[in-house]
Amino acid sequence: MMRVVLQVTSGPALGRQIPVQAGELARFGRSPSADVCFPEDLQMHDVHFELQVLDDRCVLRPLASETWLNEQAISGEAVLAAGDLIMAGQTRMLAALDGATERLASAPGESSQVESGAASDEESASLAHTAIELCSQLGLSQEAQALLLAEQPALEFVQVLTRHKLFADAIRVLAVLLPKRRSIEWAHQCVDRLCGKSSSAEDQQAMKATTDWLSEPTEEHRRAAMAAAQATAFETPQGWIAMAVFWSEGSITPEDLPEAPSDEKLTAQAVTAALLMTACQGDPSKIEERFEVTLQAALIFASD
Repeated sequence: MMRVVLQVTSGPALGRQIPVQAGELARFGRSPSADVCFPEDLQMHDVHFELQVLDDRCVLRPLASETWLNEQAISGEAVLAAGDLIMAGQTRMLAALDGATERLASAPGESSQVESGAASDEESASLAHTAIELCSQLGLSQEAQALLLAEQPALEFVQVLTRHKLFADAIRVLAVLLPKRRSIEWAHQCVDRLCGKSSSAEDQQAMKATTDWLSEPTEEHRRAAMAAAQATAFETPQGWIAMAVFWSEGSITPEDLPEAPSDEKLTAQAVTAALLMTACQGDPSKIEERFEVTLQAALIFASD
């Protein structure tokens, strides 16, 4: 059964988690009459949007103006996918979908041991998934699902999605298809290229922490990436790449507490969030170009 968890990544309710179960309809807003209330977000409408979770999908419906999905304003209902970013008022939420996505790459920690450019047996297996296998586990758009062909290789499907300009769907597929380490390398390279030196000191530190982990994937570097991500308030692509590092392996609890493994879906969702934010920021006329650069880089990583 479908279950959606929204993680608040910025705004007055930073850190809050909101689960919505299959069969539930939840209205979000500032007013106490909303099912999920954000009283401290003065820019949110009394009832801003609603989320309806069905057995096989989650539907987002804006009830007020200025409801944003993946940095784009929406006026009609949309099907939510893993890694989507919702923004209402000052509040930004990252969507995780349980029951819609399963782990496709190697077991926890395995991909972090693979050197760049040297594909392991586990990597080869993950890249061999068919598009049908992936799309049974991802909340892709209806337009993307209509393009599916039986036994179509996943990488070929990504190219089809790109030709049809379904860029966000293509990124979601690749973020799950690539092993964790390569997925993080891909995001790091794209953000570095597309954001460059315009980032803040906190963003630069998040990128450095990711670089350190990619060079030497130690526990110290993994936890340093988490600290760097927190310093960005999870509002930038650089911060989400650092979070992808933290979620890629090991325990997510403080070192002095019992270990708790990360949800296997979170690395791909953080990579997706980082890349969608990167592609959609800046000059709107350049969005398509930035998406194309992002996807071309991913195909190079997948073919190595």
